Amino acid sequence: MLTLLEASVLKKAFALSNQTLNLIVFASGNGSNFEAIQKAIEVKDLDAKIHAVICDKKDAYVLTRAENHNIPTHTFTYSKQRGKVAFEKAIVNTLKDYPIDYIVCAGYMRIIGPTILKQYEGRIVNIHPSDLPKYKGINALDQALDAGEKNIGVSVHYVDETLDGGEIIEQIHFGISDNMTRIDIEQTLHYMEHALYIKVLKDLQREKKTQL
Repeated sequence: MLTLLEASVLKKAFALSNQTLNLIVFASGNGSNFEAIQKAIEVKDLDAKIHAVICDKKDAYVLTRAENHNIPTHTFTYSKQRGKVAFEKAIVNTLKDYPIDYIVCAGYMRIIGPTILKQYEGRIVNIHPSDLPKYKGINALDQALDAGEKNIGVSVHYVDETLDGGEIIEQIHFGISDNMTRIDIEQTLHYMEHALYIKVLKDLQREKKTQL
C-alpha cells in the first residue's frame, strides 16, 4: 500500500503529465517547422510531446528528422483509385493509437477532408506563410511579392474543409527593406514561422492547463 507521501507524489506527477500538450504532426516536405517545435520541446521551452509524424511522401526529409529524434513515423500514399475517404480512414485508424490534443500541420500539402475533420474538429491547426485571407495556396510568398507587398505575413489558423481557411488564431508581419535578397526574405519568413507556431502552441498548452 502507498504511503500518503507516495500517493501525493504520484498525484502531482500525474497532474503534471496531463498538462503536457499531446501533438501529432502532419507534414509533406522538409519539416523545418517540425524541427523547430521538437527543439523547443527538448530545451523545455514548450511543454508538449510529439507522439508521431504523419506523412504523405515516402521520401520527405521530415521522416529523417523524426527518426533522428526517435519519433514514430507513418507514411500514407494517396491513390486515386482508392480515393480520399479510404486514404483518410487509414490515417484515422492509426491516430487512434495516440493521445491527441492537437494535430499540427507543418507543411502538409493536402486539404484535410471531412473524415479526419469529423474526428478532430477544432483540434487541427496549420501555419501559412501569408497574411490570410490573402495569398492562399502554394507559392504564397511569390504571390505576395508579385503583388508588390512590402509587409509579409505569417498566419496560424484552425483547419476547416477549405484551402487555408478556418478561424485565424494569430498573425505576425515583417517588413521588406530594399536591400533584402530573396534568400534574406525566405530566412526571415522561416524564422517568423517557427517563432509564431511555438508561441501559439504555448498558448494552447496554457489553455489546457487552466482547464484541468
